[in-house]
Amino acid sequence: MNSLQQSPDCRPPADDPPITVSLAKTATAGLEVRTSTGEDWAIPWPHFVGARFYGDPDGERIVLSFTEHEITLKGLRLGPLLKEIAGCRIEFLAPLPSNYRLQPRNKSPEVRRVLVELLPDSS
Repeated sequence: MNSLQQSPDCRPPADDPPITVSLAKTATAGLEVRTSTGEDWAIPWPHFVGARFYGDPDGERIVLSFTEHEITLKGLRLGPLLKEIAGCRIEFLAPLPSNYRLQPRNKSPEVRRVLVELLPDSS
């Protein structure tokens, strides 16, 4: 099992940590996204245009461009997600709740913020 497919290794709260990235073995039809503000979006992968990774001093960022939307992920260790994005294998994205922190030994991506913007001139 790919480390990205496993639930993050987190400590309290006592419940199982939330799944922030769900992967499929093959390309999926769409991407379900929960934003940091609690909005839920469903965006079809056939509208995917490309993605870009940024390494910032305060963390990492991936911007996914779709024909009518832009999704921004902010966090740590996001680089491995690029391969999954390129293969359209991500089914679900959501940020970790603010009260969760991954264990230092955990190498999984830590998605801290998720933003979705409707691009100008998109109806």
